[in-house]
Amino acid sequence: MKRVNEILNDPMYKSIIGRIESMEENRLLCKHSLNHSLDVARIAYLLRLEEDLPFDKELIYTAALLHDIGRAKESATDHAVASAEEAIYFLKKHNYSPEESHIIASAIRSHRECGTRNSFEDLIYRADKLSRLCSACPSREECYWPVEQKNKDLLL
Repeated sequence: MKRVNEILNDPMYKSIIGRIESMEENRLLCKHSLNHSLDVARIAYLLRLEEDLPFDKELIYTAALLHDIGRAKESATDHAVASAEEAIYFLKKHNYSPEESHIIASAIRSHRECGTRNSFEDLIYRADKLSRLCSACPSREECYWPVEQKNKDLLL
């Protein structure tokens, strides 16, 4: 988890998270704070343990911490793609191998889509979705998500 802690303490990462939190200060729906990213990491790791999946804890936490960083780019049309592109900087800087970088970037790029069950991409997708309980959200009436996409359950 050394590299995860390096990312958490990276001044550029802190700046990006601060920018996202500032941009979403008045947002009613689904804020993308550091706490959200940590929730995604913890949920993904719990799912990994419960389902006995073969994914490394450090890679899970890294993907979760980086999965929304593209939101800092106001011009990004798809924050998942922008996040994957931005993640490469941190992955190189903090000595992730090309194989690890590919796995993480792929999961980040597809974290808004349900992937092949038990794949790393699907794990990050499910954890991101499970981090939000739409039925308990105070902004559920204003939410623009279609009803069929809202998370109404504790497990997927």
